[in-house]
Order: sequence, then C-alpha cells, then structure tokens
Amino acid sequence: LREQVDAGRLPGGAAALPGMLSRLEHLTAQAGVMTAPAAPMAVGVADCGGAIYVRGASLRLSDSLLGKDTGPNVASRTGLGAGGALCAVDIPADGLYLEKVAVENNTASVTGAGLGGGIFVSTTVPGAVHFEDFSIFNNIAGKGGNGAGGGIYLFDAPDALLQGGGIEYNLASAAGSSGHGGGLAIVDSPRTRVSDLGFIANSASTAWSPVGLTVASGRGGALSITGSDDVVIAASVNFLQNQAALHGQGTGGGLYAEAGTGLRIDGALFQENWSIVYPFQFEGGQSGGGAIALLSTEDSQITATL
Repeated sequence: LREQVDAGRLPGGAAALPGMLSRLEHLTAQAGVMTAPAAPMAVGVADCGGAIYVRGASLRLSDSLLGKDTGPNVASRTGLGAGGALCAVDIPADGLYLEKVAVENNTASVTGAGLGGGIFVSTTVPGAVHFEDFSIFNNIAGKGGNGAGGGIYLFDAPDALLQGGGIEYNLASAAGSSGHGGGLAIVDSPRTRVSDLGFIANSASTAWSPVGLTVASGRGGALSITGSDDVVIAASVNFLQNQAALHGQGTGGGLYAEAGTGLRIDGALFQENWSIVYPFQFEGGQSGGGAIALLSTEDSQITATL
C-alpha cells in the first residue's frame, strides 16, 4: 500500500492509508506453499505465511477455513518458517481480527525450525489481536526441527485477546531437540487474555531422545508463556490430555510459564496432562509439572482444578 501511495495510485493518498482495512469472508485456502517473502523475526529471517501474509496492514477474517488434510499450507520447506497458514507482522491499530475461522493441518517448517504451525502474529500495538470463536486443529510448527507454538505463536503482541473455541491436536516440534507451547506460545506479549477456550491433546515435543547428542525437551504441552507479564487465564479455559514431551525431558504438561510477573489463572481446569510420557534417564535431567510448571516467575495467582 505504501508503494501505491508513493506512486499516486491509492485514492485518498497517504491520508487514507491508516484507515485501510482488509476484510475476507468465506475464504478457503489450502495447498499453498510460501517460500517468500521473507519477514524479519526475533530470531532472524523466516519464510512467512503459507496461505496468507500480512505486513503493516489490518485484516478481518471471518467464516473461513485455512488448510485441509487434502491440501495443507506450508510456510517453508527448507528453513525457518513462521505461520503455516497465516503470518501477520507489524499489525497497525486497526488490528487483526479472526472470527469463526478454522486453521487445520498446516505446517510452519517441514525440515527447519518453525514458529506458529497455524498462525504467527507480531505487533507492538496494544489490543491489535482479537481471535473469537476459532478452531486451531492439527498444525505443526517444526516438523523436522525445533518448534514453538504448534497452533499459534504470539510475539510482542500486548493485550491480545483469545476467546471462544478450541486449540486441539497441535504439535510444536515433531523431531527437533526443543519444543515450546504445543498449542499456543505467548512470547513478550503482556496482558494477553485467554477465555472460553479448550486446549486438548496438544504436544510440545514428540521427538525420541536422544536427538543427535541432545536430549529432546518439551515445555508447555498446551501453553507456553515466556517474558509476558500479567497474562490472564480465565475459569472457562480447560486443559485436557496435553503433553510436554513424549520421550526426554518434559516440563509443564498443561502450562509452562517463565520469566514473567503477575500470571493469573482464575479457576481453569487441568485434567490428564503429562510432563513426560516416557522418561529418558540422563545426568542432570528432570521432568515435572504434569499440569503447571513455573520457572523464574513472580506474583503468580493460581486458582485451578487439578
């Protein structure tokens, strides 16, 4: 859009740019492979968005399906991939709104590391991310390497709101040495709110140890929260049958939180979650927190059914 403004081809010119809002309804996107454009990430440059790539623009997406088992979307086949179905970066104040959207069977990276098997979002604008009545099902962040956010990866997205729906059967890392947040990874995103949501049968890592010379590790089978203050998990959130790691070292089968303050869990249900399924014995290794694991956090307030 900026190029169109500079070329004099956008009605209203620069004054109209902030109000531009993309609206997509009843969209089905499948069997897409995106190896470009490259988008800057916190850890380098990634191939971004197997079906949809949004940068510096707002988007409303409703009543849509991204990915199917007959034609999954892939962000990258060879390197770092972000957002197997949707990658949205530098989102402005008009925001990213998803309503009644299903994101299924997508992969961020086939052979490398992956961030957000279904969706990757990055924005510094408070309250720009709003997901409602959505389904994130059977996505993989890193199929051949490390992964984070098997379903969704939120990075630098303050005041994000995720309410209503399910995050189910997603995987952060299938064969790498490290997996974080099988269903959802919240990174540097303070005041994120999660409500009316079910995390079911997600896995942070399914690798079989050792991976090379490294013991595979998984943190946060359903949800991983890192460097994010004042995150709120409402009473209407259920964590059921999630696992941090299949074989190796697992921490936080349901929820893992690290390096943050003010985490609030207001009565959520944790049932049949596992930190590790098949322990791998090695010196200095330890698994724990079948339901919840907290590391270097402060002022956490937890009320939960375990």
